[in-house]
Amino acid sequence: MSRSAMSAALVLFVLAALFVAAPVSKVMAAETVSGKIVSVDSDNHTFVLQVGDDKVTVTVNDDTKYTINGEAAGKDDVLVAGAAAKVTHTDGVASDVAVTKE
Repeated sequence: MSRSAMSAALVLFVLAALFVAAPVSKVMAAETVSGKIVSVDSDNHTFVLQVGDDKVTVTVNDDTKYTINGEAAGKDDVLVAGAAAKVTHTDGVASDVAVTKE
């Protein structure tokens, strides 16, 4: 193998190793689920949402927005066991919690 071919092979090997070793950025898409709030844990900033046969634990934070019938509302008014809720979250952290009351 010629010296230039070996150099080219070495460069390709190094580039391939850098590509494989580079961290992969994972972009999380927001997901919206609807269900019934089963329980609320204010101390841990979480609530459990019954979605069909599944129970999903959702975390809220200071950036979470809350609404009742489309109007802005407080967290304690929205996160009530038994309420029907539509939750937009990314990786289990809610950005929006919308409750519909009759």
